Amino acid sequence: MAVLPTGAGKTVVFAWIAQQAARKGNRVMILVHRDFLLDQTSEQLAELGVPHGIIAPGYPQTNDLVQVASVFTVVRRLGRIPEPVLIIIDEAHHAPAGQWDKVISYYHNARILGVTATPDRMDNRRLGFDGLYVGATVKQLTADGWLVPARVYAPPIVADLAGLRAPRSGDYTRADIEGRLDRATVTGDAVKHYLRYAKGLPGVVFCCSVDHARHVAATFTAAGVPAKHIDGSMTKLERKRLVRELRDGVIKLLVSCELISEGFNLPEVAVAILLRPTQSLGLYLQQVGRVLRPAPGKTHAIILDHVGNCIRHGLPDDERDWTLDGDKRKRRTDNVIPLVTCTNCFAVYAPNQLKCPQCDHVRELQARDTQPVNVDGELEEVNASTISKIDRRWMIGRARTLEELYIVAQTLGYKAEWARFIWNARAKKRGA
Repeated sequence: MAVLPTGAGKTVVFAWIAQQAARKGNRVMILVHRDFLLDQTSEQLAELGVPHGIIAPGYPQTNDLVQVASVFTVVRRLGRIPEPVLIIIDEAHHAPAGQWDKVISYYHNARILGVTATPDRMDNRRLGFDGLYVGATVKQLTADGWLVPARVYAPPIVADLAGLRAPRSGDYTRADIEGRLDRATVTGDAVKHYLRYAKGLPGVVFCCSVDHARHVAATFTAAGVPAKHIDGSMTKLERKRLVRELRDGVIKLLVSCELISEGFNLPEVAVAILLRPTQSLGLYLQQVGRVLRPAPGKTHAIILDHVGNCIRHGLPDDERDWTLDGDKRKRRTDNVIPLVTCTNCFAVYAPNQLKCPQCDHVRELQARDTQPVNVDGELEEVNASTISKIDRRWMIGRARTLEELYIVAQTLGYKAEWARFIWNARAKKRGA
């Protein structure tokens, strides 16, 4: 399995691999699970000059060596499609699921290449590949100009999320979160903060249901921000038209439940508004990744997180240790280093920085017993006390320098001598 962040060019990479395999006379099947991924992959192959067919409803079957295939269509046509030498699976974190597994099992002699930005599953199942190859990280790609930096803001969570629990191997239920988030107070807060921090910029809004998306789009439109919802019941042409309207500025926001979390490619989009809490690291990264692609005149992306997903999962450019062993992986959402919010400009950042990276404001360090104060209409401070059951050992382990240990000590309410003790103990251990 190959891992590259959202926006890093996975489609370009595997299209080139398909081209090279076909030049050697090998049959290649590229498996995707959504119609816009069919179009996106087909367009990239055409740009490289690769003859190819499309295996999906409404397309005639061809004998081209490269085929872009809907996984759901292939399952219905097993035995009628020439056996590929290479199968490339886009969004390969889905591979252990039923439809993909049926195709892989049937064409068991084929070599398999999975590509994804997020090798992470809520059900803890192993991803089933023999090796994991991790490419450049979000931080590296941002430093080199291939992605834009993200400014993350954490408005006060006006929805009552207290006591909200997800199943052990799943995400929050739609019924639970819709009842708490599809309210005028929550949507009104989202409108207010968009107008304050991102007014006029094109963006995408992630909601917890189709009805929620409709209501959010209507509220934004009523406030003078043209917005439309998009969902899977629409025809392919309707969905393309809405994306075109967002690109051309006819609308400012496209509001969706799940449809644009994966594969959506519109670099002009600069704002992501999160109105759906999730325990899925993969879903969170897929959503925020929609706005990290560079575009002319786009200096940064803006993420307005109204549901605390950045607290659960960290910042978009945090370094992450991916593994194929999902069943052995600790699935913790409370071992993320706590974030703070600048009291001057309200940008969210990690507490190992004394100054806000956006405005250089020097923050006041919070003692561990400091309680957060929610102020209606303003942003709230996010610190260690806002996260339940912080894994302090994990936080300490992330501190790599003496200065960072001092900051951890102050954040947790420890004395400065503690930081020096830990640093000296580490030095002795290294010298042993």
